[in-house]
This record gives sequence, structure tokens and C-alpha cells, in this order.
Amino acid sequence: MISRQFFDIAADTGVQTFHGPPFTGRVLQTRWEVTGAADTGGDLAMWVQQRIADTGNGVLVVNDNDILGADFVRQFRSPVHNTAGNAIDTGDDFAEPVVSAGERLRVLITPGGAGPIGRLYVWTGE
Repeated sequence: MISRQFFDIAADTGVQTFHGPPFTGRVLQTRWEVTGAADTGGDLAMWVQQRIADTGNGVLVVNDNDILGADFVRQFRSPVHNTAGNAIDTGDDFAEPVVSAGERLRVLITPGGAGPIGRLYVWTGE
């Protein structure tokens, strides 16, 4: 089953943090849609968070700078690691979706100049 979460962003007032509902499955796809006057960027960070009140970062899905200036669709992935804990390859050949077992998405938006205004969609599923 595929589900979709969305977050309405109007980060012209500063850094904003959002929490989604609990979900089980993988983070499959993310879409950013600009809905208002946006600057040339803004930073997006997203984690799978074990508890809604956590101040820690949970499991990182994405942390990218100057990404929110234009529409995009992305399938963020995490690198595969060997038994020593080292990433096998930094390329896309060895990456897997981040998974959740009832955790929540935590989205952090850090505006650039004028601040991004838009909607962030995140599809999750088994």
C-alpha cells in the first residue's frame, strides 16, 4: 500500500519544523512544488524520527542545501554499508530507501533569501 504525506511550507518567517504521522514502509519518492514567490533556494532536511518529541536527528533521509528554489521529484536513498560500517560505494548503485516501522517523518526547512513557499509531498509504502 502506498501513502502520501504533505507539508505546506511558508518559510519566509524563519526555520520551520514539521512532523508527519506514523508510517510503516519505505520512503519512496519526494516532490517539491513551488506555490508562491520563492527565493533561489532553501535547505531541506528530513529524518525518520522514532519519537515526535525527539531533538535528535533520527535516521537521515536527505540533507541538501539550496534545493527549494524550483519544482523537483526525487527518490532519496541511503548508502549500503559493509560490516565495518563503511559505505560500499558513494554512487547510486549501492543505495536503498530509508525504512520506518511506525516512526514519523521530521522535516526541517531553512529558508534562503526570501524563503521557500510550496508543498512538499512524500510517498511512503511497503
